[in-house]
Amino acid sequence: MTDPVEQAALSMANQLAAMFPSRKAGKPCWKNRLREERKARKLTLRVVSMAVGCELGYLSQLELGKSLPGIDPAFRLARFYRVSAEHLWPPQVEEIT
Repeated sequence: MTDPVEQAALSMANQLAAMFPSRKAGKPCWKNRLREERKARKLTLRVVSMAVGCELGYLSQLELGKSLPGIDPAFRLARFYRVSAEHLWPPQVEEIT
């Protein structure tokens, strides 16, 4: 029988792994909805950058799927767009066993 703390840790690891999958073959694979959300609101990267306090180039890399955000920027962007972080970075991998 697994310890409840271990179960909670494994559950959290699975959730994080689903949100932030590993890179494969050096290709961008961080599918996200950042650009979709920004364009739907007719905003520029510069406006979003100023509103959430992130560098414009960093946001561009995130939108292109070439970078992953840290926890703080992920939640600032989610809060700015009024969606969940999971909505912006949908699960993309299988569970860790």
